Amino acid sequence: MVIRELHRQQHIRNCHKILLIACPIAFLLFFISTSCFYFNFLSQLIIGWPKFIFNIIFIPLHKLSIIFNSIGS
Repeated sequence: MVIRELHRQQHIRNCHKILLIACPIAFLLFFISTSCFYFNFLSQLIIGWPKFIFNIIFIPLHKLSIIFNSIGS
């Protein structure tokens, strides 16, 4: 009975050691993966804004100017 209790306590200590090592590693992996995702998302957003504005504003204006030039001539 005493041996079983000692074995159980040893098992609990081993599990605590594993958790003390595994949890920070898991957190770091999660943090690195999400920060890479957010960095990629933010860089695409920052790089994509000029292209987005160009597509929304300048291309329709250019098409309208072509239409008005063809009507005027």
